[in-house]
Amino acid sequence: MTVKNLTVAENELMYLKHNALFGIFWGLLVAGDFLYSLLKSFGVDGWVITSVGFLYVIAIVLFFVTLSKLSRYSSGISKRAFWYGNFTDEFSGFLNQQGYKSSFYTVTLVLTATWAFAGIDDFSAWFDAVVLRDYAGALICIMMWAYAVPVLLGLRAEHE
Repeated sequence: MTVKNLTVAENELMYLKHNALFGIFWGLLVAGDFLYSLLKSFGVDGWVITSVGFLYVIAIVLFFVTLSKLSRYSSGISKRAFWYGNFTDEFSGFLNQQGYKSSFYTVTLVLTATWAFAGIDDFSAWFDAVVLRDYAGALICIMMWAYAVPVLLGLRAEHE
């Protein structure tokens, strides 16, 4: 089935699906990088590092495949839907809004917990040991997955 044969509502749902998958794979890329540096810092070698590297390569391939599909479906939706999330289909707009709400509140909760626990002496040593790049990567991963999971679950619930 090509994009040209889809209705506007079907095209928006396919765009949302691939946008959520893109978020999952983007989160996997960042998580893989974080996991690789974490395992290296613990001195883990051998098949574990090779497995993480292999899974990282698979995540890169899936990332670019999903990006190409996402760009194909984005050509069939309006610019307002692409840039602002103003979908013509109400269900697509609802799912997109649920994903963004979930992502916002999850990252806000994580940052609030970081702010609260950073002042406690028992946790401050842990926060000093975490590299800022790795913490930012963990936040990106959490943000992408917090958007993607409600959207994918909502799309799954529609078909049941």
